[in-house]
Amino acid sequence: MSASKNTSNAKSNETEPREHPTMEEFKANLKNPPHGKGKKSGSTKKSTKKDTSTTEEIPNINDIPEIISKQKKSQKNKNLDSDNSINSDDIEIIEPSEEKESNTGPKNEEADAENASKARNDELQKQLLLTIADMENLRKRTQKEIQDARKYAVGNLAQDLIAVLENLRRAEESIPEEKIESDELLKNVLEGVKMTSSELLRVFERNSIKRIDPIGEKFDHNFHQALLEVPTNDQDPGTVVQVMQAGYLIHDRLLRPAMVAVAKKMPEEN
Repeated sequence: MSASKNTSNAKSNETEPREHPTMEEFKANLKNPPHGKGKKSGSTKKSTKKDTSTTEEIPNINDIPEIISKQKKSQKNKNLDSDNSINSDDIEIIEPSEEKESNTGPKNEEADAENASKARNDELQKQLLLTIADMENLRKRTQKEIQDARKYAVGNLAQDLIAVLENLRRAEESIPEEKIESDELLKNVLEGVKMTSSELLRVFERNSIKRIDPIGEKFDHNFHQALLEVPTNDQDPGTVVQVMQAGYLIHDRLLRPAMVAVAKKMPEEN
């Protein structure tokens, strides 16, 4: 009985393509088979002819995994076909800039961090150079102040001693020549005054203090102070013709300007 069924099934499989049932149909066929066990053998021939259509629908047990996989593939293909039919309203357009930012986000962050670090280093280097320049200027300025302090340290004392020296010179000039020859005591006093003024003048020279006596020189407003103008044709205009008070210098700094009278051209007579 089973052999005849198998041969009929093989012939039907060769002649007609097999249609595989679904899992629900397969389970229903297992519960309610199309031919029962209690039928007579005589009716088997008729039943075999009638049951060929049903036996074609019942798969072999060995073919069940293959059938299930084929069903899964067909269902997957159906899902893919349904997914391919995308509505245009559901399409989300991604801007290239956003995609680029999403793809190159870490690289941009690293580049920004590197640029910020480079800018910070440049700023620190600039501040360092400015600080070095300020310190160098401060060093030079301090050095110049120290040199000036050494050069002009006796300036205030020299200004006080200038008046003493000028008074001694005035004393020398105030004594008449005829009295010096007749009076021995006055002559000795005058000699002492000259020695004192000469020694004080040498002390000034050792400390780079110079006396300015510009008689016959051109007027220089840097060292001279004009008190009056003297009309004369004997000297060129602008020439110092008289010194009322001598001036003094310490190195290149003026301690006291010379008080002078300057010649000017005499007006022409009509």
